[in-house]
Amino acid sequence: RVKHAFTVYGLRRSTPDSTPNITWIKGDLSQPNTLTDLPAVDYIIYTATPDHRSEDAYYSTYVNGLKNCVDSVELNSVKRLFFISSTSVFGQKDGAWVSESSPTIPDRFTGKTLLTAERYLTDHSIKSTIIRFSGIYGPGRNRLIQKVKQGNATIRKKTPYYTNRIHRDDCVGIIIHFITLNEQLNEQDSPLLPCYIATDCEPAPECEVLNWLADKLDVKRPKVNDSLKDKSMNKRCDNSRLLRSGYEFIHPTYISGYTALLSDYSDAE
Repeated sequence: RVKHAFTVYGLRRSTPDSTPNITWIKGDLSQPNTLTDLPAVDYIIYTATPDHRSEDAYYSTYVNGLKNCVDSVELNSVKRLFFISSTSVFGQKDGAWVSESSPTIPDRFTGKTLLTAERYLTDHSIKSTIIRFSGIYGPGRNRLIQKVKQGNATIRKKTPYYTNRIHRDDCVGIIIHFITLNEQLNEQDSPLLPCYIATDCEPAPECEVLNWLADKLDVKRPKVNDSLKDKSMNKRCDNSRLLRSGYEFIHPTYISGYTALLSDYSDAE
């Protein structure tokens, strides 16, 4: 989809032997002294992942790491930084619809830390766009399929409990879409807004998704777990702003995405 050819750099602490079309740079976002020779780039896609799920690891990756990255690049050359955030910055639990203008009230360190990083970018002079992805699934992300097939999935008693997701291919497609938009016009007239929710077009009740997967896998449908304490977020993410930007989904619903994924999953067995 990209009409412009780019040289792509990837920053990692341990670099692969070779990857087609990617020039690897060895560096550690938590160690500024390893970031002193970064090349001048047009775009930064900040997609770092914590080593483990802890408050310290999240802060080191998403806040300190982001600051170190921004401090180490030639700001004048950067047309835009894309920060990959999450819809976990929303803490709504009542099934309400949320958009980019909805209150961000996370009650977990994951969402709170991402929100801290978002606010750092908002206050910084660097041109940036925050992309709040919902639950990502796709090749290599088969956890839900495995749980259903192994009989380990359960359904919450609370009804409806909404889930939001996006296929991996659409995550990539959205980033490419935004870069293409940014290239079409100069920065003064850039159509990009500071923040987008990136999720598919159909928030769906958890029970509906799990039962559909069970039927497709030809296994028993998950049972309702009456004892499961419901402390999870429950919201429906609105992707209207993303659609208005002109993005066309590869997989607009979980049925489309999981149908493709189940085909690959079966072939791999």
